Amino acid sequence: MSHKYGYRPFPRTISASEFDSLFAAIEDEDDKRLLQVWFKLDDNAIPPEYVLQPISSQFPDFLDPPTIEARQHALKEWWDVFLSLQNALRKAATKTLPEDAAHKYLQSGNCYVLERN
Repeated sequence: MSHKYGYRPFPRTISASEFDSLFAAIEDEDDKRLLQVWFKLDDNAIPPEYVLQPISSQFPDFLDPPTIEARQHALKEWWDVFLSLQNALRKAATKTLPEDAAHKYLQSGNCYVLERN
C-alpha cells in the first residue's frame, strides 16, 4: 500500500526554540524520553536545531540485519517509535504553535506540496 495520501512524516530537524516549546507542552514522560533519545541538539547549526537521529542508531538491525526476521523486527520497532513521536509532536504542536507553524506536524507532505503550488 502506498502512503500517497496518508503518510505524514514529522520534520527531520526542528529549530531549538520550537522544539523547546513542543517539549514543554508534552505531559507524558515516556514521550519526553523518546524525544530526548531521538532528537539531539546541534549547537553548530545556525540557528541551533534538534536533529532526528538515524534509525540505525537505536535499531542496528534496521540497516545491517543478520536475518530477514531481524530486519522486520527492527522495522516494526521503528514504526512503533515513529507513531509515538508523531502523536506527541502533533499534540504539542496543536497546543503551542500557531496554525501556520503547526501544519508541518499535522499535514501530509503531498498536501503541503499542493498548498504551495
